[in-house]
Amino acid sequence: MELDKRYSVLTSKLRELSSKRRSLLEGVKRVKEKRDKLNVEIGETILKIKMLRSEYKNLSLEISNLKEELSSNYSKLRETRQLIGEIKLKINGSNISLKELRRRISDLEWKLQTSPTDLQVEKKIASEVAKLEREVKQQEEISKLKGIFMELKATREAIKIKIGSIKSRVEEVNARRETIKKAIIQLDERIKSLREEADNYHKELLQKVKEVEELRMAEKSITEELKTLEAEEKKRVEDEAKSILIKNARVVLDKLKKGERVTAEELKILAEAEDMGVI
Repeated sequence: MELDKRYSVLTSKLRELSSKRRSLLEGVKRVKEKRDKLNVEIGETILKIKMLRSEYKNLSLEISNLKEELSSNYSKLRETRQLIGEIKLKINGSNISLKELRRRISDLEWKLQTSPTDLQVEKKIASEVAKLEREVKQQEEISKLKGIFMELKATREAIKIKIGSIKSRVEEVNARRETIKKAIIQLDERIKSLREEADNYHKELLQKVKEVEELRMAEKSITEELKTLEAEEKKRVEDEAKSILIKNARVVLDKLKKGERVTAEELKILAEAEDMGVI
């Protein structure tokens, strides 16, 4: 009776442990899935950061190139402004038009050809013509300079537009770079958070695996104890059956010794006893 009670208790405990272990294994599966999902997200986030850092690097290189281009254009602007100033000074040196100078020369040459003059007057007129011709050459040069002056002004405006465009692009690239920088910081924080969460799940997983193993060992111990009880019960039953067989066999032997009549069933009991070697 005590053996049956102990067997029943152990069987019940084994079922309870098996149920707990199955429940824990389900928990292990869920925790592992959560941990693995987090690890996948961590990997994807790291890849995003790598891509953003590559873009950030390219943008930084572009800003560096733009700044060099900006510096070059500022140098060109300074040089152009200097040339404009120099040409402006030359242009402002004379207010007589080229047309007026040529008209004066024509008048003097006509006067020299048609009016009777003495040698002294002719020399004076010739000197005046020569002076006016020098001024004509000067005005022709100034006319050319005016053309260059207009070209330089156009160049200056083009450079200013180019500088404005570069500055606008620098601001645009800088803004994008700052956005990427903030995104990288946020993703770094996200990875930190995800890793902490994944580590906690991993610790929980290890704990559950440990508990599962402990339950498995407990189940094994109970199973072995149950086997021992089963073996003991089997031996008890066998010993009891053997004892009954010996008792019955001795009764049959006594009958034979007394010359009493025995049945076929009794002879069978006697034969079984002899086979087992108990008589």
